[in-house]
Amino acid sequence: MIQGVCMGGGLEIAAACDIRIASDDSRFGVPVARMGFPLAFGETELIFRVFGRSVAAELLLASRIYTAVEAHIAGIVQRLTSRNDLLDQVMAVANQISESSCLANRSNKLQILRFMKDSSPLSEGERRAGYLFAEWEDYKIGLHAFQKKIKPEFKGN
Repeated sequence: MIQGVCMGGGLEIAAACDIRIASDDSRFGVPVARMGFPLAFGETELIFRVFGRSVAAELLLASRIYTAVEAHIAGIVQRLTSRNDLLDQVMAVANQISESSCLANRSNKLQILRFMKDSSPLSEGERRAGYLFAEWEDYKIGLHAFQKKIKPEFKGN
C-alpha cells in the first residue's frame, strides 16, 4: 500500500513487494544522482529486475519522478485508487490472497522468484517438482470445491 511520496528507500521497499497498490496522488523516484551518489549494486539489481531496464534507467540516470498515473503505466504499481479507497482496495486483495491455498501461493512465489533470478530453461527436476501439487490435500479440496461450485476451505497440506 503506497500513499503519497515513495522515493529512494521507500521505492526499494515497494519493489520488494509482490503487489503494489497506490493512491492516485502518489509520486515515485530514486533521485540519488541529484545528491551526487549512485545506488548500491544490490538495490540497483532489485530496481532493474522488478521494473526493467528502461524504467531503471529513467529512475537512476535521469532521476525521474513518476506521477501515480505514469508509475501505473510503467508497471511500478499494479493498481491506482483514490486515497479514500486505498485501504479497502488493499484489504480486498489481501482477502483474495488469503482465500487461496497457501501451498499454491508459496509454490507460485518460488516460481516467480526463480524466473526473476534465472532466465535459463527449467531443469527436468524443476519441471517434475512443478507437478507435486497433485499429492496435496489442498489440491483435492480445491478440485472438489470447483466441481461442486462451492468455496474451498484449504488446510495448508
